[in-house]
Amino acid sequence: MEKILVGIFFLFCLVVSPVEAQEGVLTGIITDGVYNVPLFPAEVSVCDQEWSCITNLDGRYELSLPVGIWELRFSSLGLPSRYKTIEIVQDTETRLDLTLGGESFYSESSYDKEANRAMASIIQLKKDFIRTTNFQFVDQVLDYVPGVDMVGGQLNIRGSRGFAYGTGSNVTVLLNGIPILRAESALPDWDFLPMSYLEEIEVIKGASSVLYGSSAIGGIINLRTKKVGLKPRSWVSVSSGLVQEPNALREDAQRDWWQEKKPYNSAIAFGHERPLGERFAARVSGNLFRENRWRKGEGIRSARLATAISYRHSNLAKTRFTASISSDLQIGRSSEMLIWNGLGKHMYESWPSMPMIRSESYKFVIDPSAQITHEAGGLSLQMRARYYNSFSESEGSPGVHSQLLFGDVQGRKAWRNDLSLVLGLSANYNFVDSGLYPDDPTKQSISSAAYLHFEKEFFERLSLSAGARFEARTESGNRQYYSEPVARLGANYNLGNSTFIRASYGQAFRFPTFSEQYAEIGLNETLFIFPNDSLLPERGWSSEIGCKQLLNFFGWHGSLDLAFFHNKTHDITEFKFAFLAEERKVGFQAQNIDEGTISGLELGLDMGGRVRNAHTRFWIGYCNIRPRYSDNNTMTFRFEKSLKAHASIRIKKIELSNSLRYRSRMARIDTPFLTIFRGLREYRNQNASGEAVVDSRLIYDLDESTRIMFICNNLLNNVYAIRPGLIESPRNFQVKLLMKIS
Repeated sequence: MEKILVGIFFLFCLVVSPVEAQEGVLTGIITDGVYNVPLFPAEVSVCDQEWSCITNLDGRYELSLPVGIWELRFSSLGLPSRYKTIEIVQDTETRLDLTLGGESFYSESSYDKEANRAMASIIQLKKDFIRTTNFQFVDQVLDYVPGVDMVGGQLNIRGSRGFAYGTGSNVTVLLNGIPILRAESALPDWDFLPMSYLEEIEVIKGASSVLYGSSAIGGIINLRTKKVGLKPRSWVSVSSGLVQEPNALREDAQRDWWQEKKPYNSAIAFGHERPLGERFAARVSGNLFRENRWRKGEGIRSARLATAISYRHSNLAKTRFTASISSDLQIGRSSEMLIWNGLGKHMYESWPSMPMIRSESYKFVIDPSAQITHEAGGLSLQMRARYYNSFSESEGSPGVHSQLLFGDVQGRKAWRNDLSLVLGLSANYNFVDSGLYPDDPTKQSISSAAYLHFEKEFFERLSLSAGARFEARTESGNRQYYSEPVARLGANYNLGNSTFIRASYGQAFRFPTFSEQYAEIGLNETLFIFPNDSLLPERGWSSEIGCKQLLNFFGWHGSLDLAFFHNKTHDITEFKFAFLAEERKVGFQAQNIDEGTISGLELGLDMGGRVRNAHTRFWIGYCNIRPRYSDNNTMTFRFEKSLKAHASIRIKKIELSNSLRYRSRMARIDTPFLTIFRGLREYRNQNASGEAVVDSRLIYDLDESTRIMFICNNLLNNVYAIRPGLIESPRNFQVKLLMKIS
């Protein structure tokens, strides 16, 4: 399979011939609209392309572009981005001067808008940060986001969900605006989400079911990939890493497994894209990954191939039509530990009574989409679809074959009086075939929904929004769940040139998953996971009030953000200890809890600037929550306090960055977990003050197309566990080489 992937890549590069482009020049000056001073640094980039440039100290820029009509993005840290469509004429200099607003985002209203006008808390991770981490999986990157916690592969925002292995999420994960959750469990396959051509990650906190349906109780994660470019380009990256032997094993004379299979990882990623004529473009990419992990017996092997073809057409009447179809195929093998065997050296070994999960899988997805936009009339119509097919099989356990088919049609109208309206229809079909469902191995469900969202700006300062959704779901056996019509309200007021007050209220829901309702799994001979076909949908709401203050002083740009939030959920689904008297079995079962509330605050600071020849940026985010059940007891498996920080400095070709992740001790763990599993209670007592992890990176740009990175994760070599009973990696070292060929 590895030879086939590499062969296809090089065959694609050789067969498709390049297209020469005649060029013109775009020049201009960018100024700060708030302080009326030249902006440095500010970036001018062509949307969905690699062409870009940076302003000089006087705010001037110059960019050579092929002849044609291009959409440009002008951006600078902490200030609103702007988009302009221009025509480049051969051998002609086109001048465009402008001032900037704030960064744009997509997911809150399903179209791009200024981030300062947001009505909920939003965080964006750009590709520059994503690629410097050298992580292979998206969930590893998300763990750096303030207010976001990854617990054993399960995602929660502001404590929206505890930990329940292999069951549904209260956060919807989107890929280019479309949900990408498994049909049986409503969980994302983190190893299947693209990293090599990921453009940015948007995190929106708070209930978002109006636009995105079930599971968006805590918020959404939207992964935006780079669209296929019209400029011939190839890239290759290779990386390798080693894990330092933990102190607990150095003192163990019987550690042959570490010496024989020393933990390491290696990866190669490659891609090529180029135009096919004037309006078509294509891309092929892939990656190979291999890892022996620091926990005895764990490992991952995967191979992936992705393709994409796009079509673009636009004219000076500002009517654009775009269409694309992309596909992704991955095969892999993995072995996974469920829980450790105790403390000390036993933290790196699996509990004998709960064997490793060894599985093989394949995953395939195909995404067609089309959009037509008439800028003069403010009209846009978008059609998107996704087919997602996955199969996994574990040793000693029945396989799971799931298929998902999703479709969405969405129209948008923007009027000149600053009123915009979004209307949409969506449908979702899930099919699962698995021996884990003893009553009937085949499960199906169909969901359909209608939604609307509108936004209006008054007096150039006040923005108001409102939305509603109704979704119905039918399952196997005509079991029906109807969502109550859910609503969302929001407001944003600009107190001055740089102060923005926001408030929002949103309702949300989550349907039970097939895994929670029907799966019966034997963890060992005496411990089981039981089905519960009487589960009710979770329903809830979230509210927030916040303030964002733009900062600009002594050449530094950025923002300070403070938010207070309050969330409430009814019929919360959590895994609880259960005893089935008739079958004389003990284990865990998904059950509805009465209700829970989570209130708290978030504080964030994001700054960037220049100190002599050094470009510097840092951000820090602190989140404090108070999760309580209706009886005022603390909710389980939540971190009440967390702090995430990152700082980087670049001098010419060298960049140094450091990241910090801190969490307080998990507030509460159910007593049966502490009793059954070895070492959990002792570990909690030893780490009562929480855990902090520091990562460090050194980047050196050999030239404009070649970069080498040296990375040290867990720099202080802390012994820590995020998910109870699962030790995280000791200090590890990574080296990555990235080469771009234009």
